[in-house]
Amino acid sequence: MKRILKLMAVAVFLLAPVSSLYAAPLRVRLAEFKVTGAANRDELRGSLQALLASRLEGGELQVVDAGEKADLDVAGTYILFGKVFSLDARVSSSGKVVARAFEQGESADDTIPAMGRLAQKLLQEIGKYAAKGGEASGAAVAVRGVQESKGEVIRPEPAAAKNAEGDIIRAERSVRAEGSGMIGQRLEGDLLGMALIRRIDAEQREIVVADQKEIRLYLQGKELRLLAAEKGFGEDENIIGIDSADLDSDGTAELYVTALRGSELSSRVYLVEKGGLRKIASDLPYYFRAITIKGAERKVLAQQMGRDEDFFGDLYEVAKKGSGFTIVNPVRLPRFANLFNTNIIPAKGGGELFVVLHPDGYLLVYDRKGENLWRGSDKFGGSETYFHREDSQNMRVTGSQYRKRFIEQRLTVTASGEVIVPRNEGSFVMGNSRSFNKSSVYAFAWNGAALEELWHTKVSQNYLADYAYDQESRELILLEVVKKEGLGEKGASAIAVKRVE
Repeated sequence: MKRILKLMAVAVFLLAPVSSLYAAPLRVRLAEFKVTGAANRDELRGSLQALLASRLEGGELQVVDAGEKADLDVAGTYILFGKVFSLDARVSSSGKVVARAFEQGESADDTIPAMGRLAQKLLQEIGKYAAKGGEASGAAVAVRGVQESKGEVIRPEPAAAKNAEGDIIRAERSVRAEGSGMIGQRLEGDLLGMALIRRIDAEQREIVVADQKEIRLYLQGKELRLLAAEKGFGEDENIIGIDSADLDSDGTAELYVTALRGSELSSRVYLVEKGGLRKIASDLPYYFRAITIKGAERKVLAQQMGRDEDFFGDLYEVAKKGSGFTIVNPVRLPRFANLFNTNIIPAKGGGELFVVLHPDGYLLVYDRKGENLWRGSDKFGGSETYFHREDSQNMRVTGSQYRKRFIEQRLTVTASGEVIVPRNEGSFVMGNSRSFNKSSVYAFAWNGAALEELWHTKVSQNYLADYAYDQESRELILLEVVKKEGLGEKGASAIAVKRVE
């Protein structure tokens, strides 16, 4: 009898579908695009193929070369009528079409964002096909790895706790803490920056928010109450970031406002006192960003602007003496790093490392000598805040006298060494056009060889403009744009609070 049961178990194993035993990525093979109506069609065939491949490649899809075996084949066409173009793609399995998608654009400038939209549609259609069983491979795909959870923060289980019968680790569901969620109050405008000032008590804190022309001080409890506003910015002046600290430890926080007049830095410092804002310095030629060193000491770092370089030279620490400010203790930055896309994390065994958000969105870790120790494979960050710099030397190529320089999302390092990294998603192009409509926040820890994910928040259907982390209450305070400004319409923003349990 035991022998018969063993034989039956072996038979079940051999007859079981592949997807139930091993959830491998779907292998996708892309053909060169068929191009009609374009003068440079030979060049476009391969370029469009490469653009689509880079946007489909991910944890659930593996793009393979033409000679390799594939579960799905993708064929695309590009048709140009005057300036208007159409991108069409079809997905087939064993010669049978299982998914289609198309996008169009008004000019060549819209080619890359249109390709991004096309890839998103294809991912959704492939996900639907795979979820039904996927005739070619039986594999099921979760498009872009979105997990269902009842909580605001999703934590992967420790590796030691995974099921011994498989290699899939399911995220542990966390309970949504009381008091977390969106504060039910709309704030006028597409706000771009936020800074925590001080905690009044367990229920209330002071928060400053800003758009391009205005700074507002709020008391945040169950609702937001406006305490003061500063609108003294000229027509050619624009705010691009705000940060806070108490550098002289006198119990009164300073607000560091990074602003430009025209295309030159003209930053300011305010004191936040008696429920109001008092300017104590102006026309400072620095970018500012505040960071917390080892979870305790909060410093403000500065960087300068060059004649041609948007970010010039080393990082400096800002020192406050009375109402005056100087920069001290220069720190040399590694490759790709600037004030807004880097932070410092503790290294195993002592010392410090740089964590950097690459311009393409990948996380990097460097040692203090500038050696690259690790590079991630997923994209993070994403910001719609930018400033203009004159770019006459590239005018013949770009067709514009100015270039946009985007201010990257802040990286936060907690007292326990966790690295908090935001992620905005949506249709965007690595150039002058960006539009994000979904966001989430991730936390990582350096294990000595790589950054490991610790938790992430559920996806919000809003663009994340800025955020802060309250060490004392272990809360994320998120500044989200809930409505983008449009023709004849004002934008709107809101504050969301999520507790990290």
